[in-house]
Amino acid sequence: MSNDWQNLQSLFHTALSLKTEDRAAYLARECVQDEGLRQEVESLLEATEQRDGFLEQPALSLGMQVLSSDSTDGLTNQLIGSFKILSVLGKGGMGNVYLAEDTQLERKVALKFLSGKLAHDQWAKRQFTKEAQAVAMLDHPNICTVHGFEEVDGYSFIVMQYLEGQRLDQLIEAGKLEVGEALFLSIQIASALAKAHAHGIIHRDIKPANIMVTVNRQLKVLDFGLAKIVQQQQQDIISAETQSVNSLQLGFIPGTIAYMSPEQLRGERLDYRTDIFSFGVVLYEMLSGKSPFIRESKAETISTVLSNRQPSLRQCAPQVPRELERIVQKCLEKEKGARYQSVSEILVDLEELQRKTDDRIRWNWYPNVRAVAAIALLMLLIAVVAFLYGYLTRPRAIAILPLRNETSDATLDYLGDGLTEGIVNRLTGLSKLRVKAFSITSGYKGQQVNPQKIGNDLQADFVVTGRLVGTKNSLWLQTVMIKTEDGSQVWSHRYAIGFEELFQVEDALAGELIDKLELWPRNDKAKLLGTPHPTNPGAYNEYILGRYYWRNRSKENIKKAIEHFNEAIRLDGNYAQAYAGLADCYVLRNLPHYGDETPAETMMKAREAANKAVALNDSLPETHTSLGVFYMKWDWKWAEAEKEFKRAIELNYEYAPAYYQYSNLLAITGRLPEAIRESETARKLDPFSSTIKLNYCRAFYYARRYADATMCFQQLVNEEPDNKNHRYMLGLVYLGKGMYPEATDILQSLYREDISLAGAALGYCYAVSGKKEDALRVIAEMEAQRSPDRYISPQEFAIIYIGLGDNDRAFTLLKKAAADRFAPLTYINIEPLFDKIHADERYLELVRSLNLPSPR
Repeated sequence: MSNDWQNLQSLFHTALSLKTEDRAAYLARECVQDEGLRQEVESLLEATEQRDGFLEQPALSLGMQVLSSDSTDGLTNQLIGSFKILSVLGKGGMGNVYLAEDTQLERKVALKFLSGKLAHDQWAKRQFTKEAQAVAMLDHPNICTVHGFEEVDGYSFIVMQYLEGQRLDQLIEAGKLEVGEALFLSIQIASALAKAHAHGIIHRDIKPANIMVTVNRQLKVLDFGLAKIVQQQQQDIISAETQSVNSLQLGFIPGTIAYMSPEQLRGERLDYRTDIFSFGVVLYEMLSGKSPFIRESKAETISTVLSNRQPSLRQCAPQVPRELERIVQKCLEKEKGARYQSVSEILVDLEELQRKTDDRIRWNWYPNVRAVAAIALLMLLIAVVAFLYGYLTRPRAIAILPLRNETSDATLDYLGDGLTEGIVNRLTGLSKLRVKAFSITSGYKGQQVNPQKIGNDLQADFVVTGRLVGTKNSLWLQTVMIKTEDGSQVWSHRYAIGFEELFQVEDALAGELIDKLELWPRNDKAKLLGTPHPTNPGAYNEYILGRYYWRNRSKENIKKAIEHFNEAIRLDGNYAQAYAGLADCYVLRNLPHYGDETPAETMMKAREAANKAVALNDSLPETHTSLGVFYMKWDWKWAEAEKEFKRAIELNYEYAPAYYQYSNLLAITGRLPEAIRESETARKLDPFSSTIKLNYCRAFYYARRYADATMCFQQLVNEEPDNKNHRYMLGLVYLGKGMYPEATDILQSLYREDISLAGAALGYCYAVSGKKEDALRVIAEMEAQRSPDRYISPQEFAIIYIGLGDNDRAFTLLKKAAADRFAPLTYINIEPLFDKIHADERYLELVRSLNLPSPR
C-alpha cells in the first residue's frame, strides 16, 4: 500500500465523485508516475461499488476494509505479547476484533487490531489511537472500558473490556421493548453520553448496533471510532470542521444515515446535540420496534431525516405514556435549537418519568391502602428509633487541612506540616472517628481553598483549617472548625506556640476537636491523653524538621533530614519514630542519585536504625515499614519483608508508605498484577506524592504494559516538568518501546543535569541504536566521576555493556554489584534493560545468587 494515505484518500474520493467513464482519464493523468497507486485506487473503487449496502458506511471505511481484508485475519490461537487469541468477535473498517485471554491478569478481553496493511500509515494510526484515547478518558459503568493500547510484534491493538450479552439491535429485532425496560436502558445510554459530553467528546454514531446489553442487564455504549473531541482551540475546530465538510462533499458520511442528525447529513459543524437526535431515534426504535426514518432507498431515508416528520410514536406503540412520547419528540426536532440542549436535561425527565411509573406500579400492587399506611407508620417509628441510635453512635469523618504559615518567616514552613501531621496522628485510631490521612490532605497546601467543597470532596463531616501568625518569638496558631453540611463555623480557637510546648498545643487542639464532635461512647479523650510523647520537647521539633526534609527529598534534603533525626535521637535516645526516619534516609542513600556512599555503608546504618525503632515501639507502622525495607533491599529476605509490610498495614490501613514498599516487593518477586494493585492503593491514599505516583506508573513499565506506562508518565511530566525522575522513567518507557530518538532526547537532557541518574540508560540507548562510540564515551565519562568519595555501582556500567552486546563484561560487573548487595540489582527479572541477557546461561546463576525466584 502507498505510504501516502492522504494522497490515496484524495484520489479515491475525487474519482468516486466523477462519472464512471471519466475516472480512467482522471487517474491516468494524476498517477502518471505511480502505476501502483492508480491500481490501488481502481481496486478500491471497484470493491466499493460492488459491495451491497455500500452507502450505509463511510467510503473511506470501505476502503480500509478492502485494503485490510487479509491483514489481521488468522490470528486465532496465536500469542501476541501477553494475549492469547481465542476467536474472532467481529470485523471493522480498520481491522478485526478478537476475543483473547490476558495471560498476565488471567481475564478475557477484546482486542481491536489495526489492519496490518495500515500499521505503518501514520494517518490510520492516529485515527486508531484517537479512538483508544477517547474512551480511555471515560470511566463510566455504561461505557465499554479501554484497558490499554499496545504495539507488540508489529501489531497495534486496543485492549478492551470483554462483554457477554446481546446487542440492542438484536433485542429490538426480537420485538419492541416494554416501557419499563426501555426506560431502564435509555437512562443508562443517556448517562453514558452525559459522561462523554462532560469530557468534551461527541460519539457521532449512536445506534442499537453500537450498544451492548450484558447478561445482568447492564448497558454498555461501544465503538467510539467516530468520536470527536470538541473542546479544542478555535483554530483546531475550524480546521476540523472544514475537513468534515469537504469529506461530506466527497461522499464520506461518518456514521449510519438512519440515525444521523439533519446537521450531520448536511455536513454542518456538530455539537453534543447531534448525539441527542441519534439517541431519540434509538429510543423511538426501542419503544416501537422499528426505525422512524428508514425507507426503501438511501436517498429517501436521507430526505426523510432532513425534511419529514416521523410517524407518531403512540400510533405505533399505544402503550407509551404521553410524557415519554414528548421526550422522544423533543430529541427528534429537526432544528437543534428546539431539541434538548444537553443530555443532562433528558436524564432529569427520564428519571422523573421512571419514578412516577414505579410509584404507580407500587401503589397498584397493594389492595389495602389502610394496611399499607399502618405498616408504613410502624416502619417509620422503627426508622426514627434506629436513626436516633445511629445518630448518637455514628462515626464522624474529619479532615485537618495543612496549617498555613502566614508569618513572614519561611523557615517556619516545616512547622505547619509537622503540627498538622501530629494532630492527625493524635486522632487516628480513635473509635467512631475517621480521620483523613495527612497524605491525602497535604496536597491542599498553599492553595486557596473552600473548606466546604473540600469536605464534600473528601466525604468529611467536618474540616479544620488553621494558620500560623506572628513572629518566631511570638507565634500563634488560629484554628477554625467548619461543618461541611452547611458551611457553618462550629468552633475556633487561638493557641500560643512555644517550641518547647508543641505537644501541649497538639494535645489541647485534639481534645477540643473530640469535644466538639460529640463522639459517643465518650471514652476517646482518655485514650488521647494517654498517648506517649518524647521526653524532650526539642526532640519533637527536630523530628518534624527531619520529616519535612524527607518529604521534599533530594540529595541535599536527605542529608539535612539525617542531621535532624540524629539530633532528635541525641535529645531523646528512646525516640522510635526518629530511628524509623533515620532508617528511611539511609535506605534512600543506597540509590545513586541520593547518596555517594557504598551500599554496605548506608545499609548497615539503616539496619541498626530499623531494628532499634521496632525494639522501642512495636506498634508503629513506620517502624515495621523501615525494617521491611531493610529486609527487601539488603538481606533479600522476601518473606520477612512481606511480613513486616503486612504488619504495618494491619496497624494502619491508611499508611501509604507501607503499600508503596509492598508493591515494590511484589514487583521484584514477579507478582506484577498484585504490584499494580498495591501501588494503586498507595496512590489513592497519597494522591499528591510524586514518588508514589511515579511508583504506580512504573508498575505498568515493569509489566511491559507500555501503552499504559506511556500515558501515565506523560501525564506526570506534564504535571511536574521539572521532576527529573518522571522524565527519566518516560525515557525508559520509550527505550522499551524501541522509540530510540525520543528516548535519546530525554536521556541526553537529563545526563547534562545529573550523570549519576541518566548515565547508564543513555549509554544503553546509544548502544542499542547503533551509536557504539557514544556509548563508550559515556562509560569513560562515568569512570571519570568515580572517586573514593563517590560510589558508582558496577551495575551502571554493566547496563551499557548489555546494550553493546558484551555479555562477558556485563556479567563480571553484575557479579560485583551483587557482591556489593546493590539494591536495584534485585529488579533484574522485571527491568526491561536486562532482557537482552535473559537467554545467557549465566543469568540464572546470577538470579539464584540474589535469592530471587526463577523468571517465568
